[in-house]
Amino acid sequence: MNIIIKSTISIFSMLALMTSSVAIAQTVHIRNLAELSWNYRVILLNGDVLPAETLSELSKQNSALNERQIVWLWQQNNEIKSNFMGSLSEQTLTQIAQQLTDYKVVLIGKDGGIKMQKQDFNLATIFETIDSMPMRRQEMQQ
Repeated sequence: MNIIIKSTISIFSMLALMTSSVAIAQTVHIRNLAELSWNYRVILLNGDVLPAETLSELSKQNSALNERQIVWLWQQNNEIKSNFMGSLSEQTLTQIAQQLTDYKVVLIGKDGGIKMQKQDFNLATIFETIDSMPMRRQEMQQ
C-alpha cells in the first residue's frame, strides 16, 4: 500500500509540473522577434492590405503550420492576430510594422534570417520555401 501511495503522489507531482509548464508557455512575453529564433519560423502578414480570407486559410492549415513550427503574426490597424499564445511587447509590434513597410508577407526562418518577402500571400509557396530549407529537410527525416 505504501508503494501505491508513493506512486500516486509521484504521478500527481508530475501532472502538476506538466500543468505549470503549459501555463508558463502560454504566458510568454516576447520583447523582440529574435526571441522566437531557433524555435519557430515566423510569417508576418500585413492585414491592412491582404484579404480577410488569408486568416481563414491560415486557420484551415493549422496542422501543417504546427508541423513546420510556424508562428504567424497578422498586423491590422496596429493590432495583432496570431496563433502565438504569448504576448508581444511594443518593441516587437514596431519590428513587425517595420518589416511590413515594403512587403505584405515576410517569412523569417528559425535562424532569424529573412527567407522571403512578397507582395502576395500564397501559403503553398511559403510551405514549398520552408520545405526546401536544409533545417526543415533535416526535421522531416527525423
